[in-house]
Amino acid sequence: MEKFMILLTPEDANEKLMMWEANCTNVEAAQQQATAYLAMAGPKYKYADVLSNFKSPLAWRQATNRIVNNFNL
Repeated sequence: MEKFMILLTPEDANEKLMMWEANCTNVEAAQQQATAYLAMAGPKYKYADVLSNFKSPLAWRQATNRIVNNFNL
């Protein structure tokens, strides 16, 4: 299991960013989980980013392309 960080970026700048730490078997599983979180959040959040651990526990890098909520997830 790998550790991933899932970030949801809100549509409105006044809203708060949502962040989860997820243990998934691979990048594709983390991307599917991020897509599910984005679909459950509804129109409030516009983007989901999947980050993976990079060289240290405090360093993260983007693991996949940004997932855009176009209401057709």
